[in-house]
Amino acid sequence: FWAGTALRAAIDRPRPYTALGCQPLFPKEEAGRSMPSRHCFSAAAIAVAAWHCCPPLGMLLAALAVLIALSRVLSGVHYISDVVAGLAFGCGCALVGWQVYTLAVQALAR
Repeated sequence: FWAGTALRAAIDRPRPYTALGCQPLFPKEEAGRSMPSRHCFSAAAIAVAAWHCCPPLGMLLAALAVLIALSRVLSGVHYISDVVAGLAFGCGCALVGWQVYTLAVQALAR
């Protein structure tokens, strides 16, 4: 979550409603930090973590992450590239985290 927050602050991409001069479905005051979507980042990371523990639950949460991404675009608060980046970055961070966890457990078991 912190990595995604730092990345979006560094990129500071304008939100669609600011750049295109339209009203989002849900009023927001933030003008920037659109890329990557933290909602999508978090949903993808949770889905990947759940997938390792319970694959059916992970699949359900992955489907919900896609629905969240779709809702963020349709509500006008993110571009498609924002949500795709959020999903990819969340998956990547969760996979790296899982590998670090696995290596730590193996090292402690010795």
